Amino acid sequence: MINDAGVERCASSRSCSRPPLLGIEPKAIPVITRDDMKRAKPDPDLFLAAADRLHVDITSSVIIGDSIWDMLAARRARPWRGRAVQAF
Repeated sequence: MINDAGVERCASSRSCSRPPLLGIEPKAIPVITRDDMKRAKPDPDLFLAAADRLHVDITSSVIIGDSIWDMLAARRARPWRGRAVQAF
């Protein structure tokens, strides 16, 4: 699993400001919510803030989402890269 691989990760949510509702322990990984941003998805601000929080380049990040809004925001965060974006 990703937890065992030592991969840096961050959770972002456009709909929830309380991490326990996401099923995420906020002490385990950073959580960024709509409340932290001026604009929500499909604007890429959540994903750009997550990359910034982890000190990684957004162009080398993998974004996994479960909605069309995630896919649109991911494409807008990295429009100059031809990487595939997958929504589940």
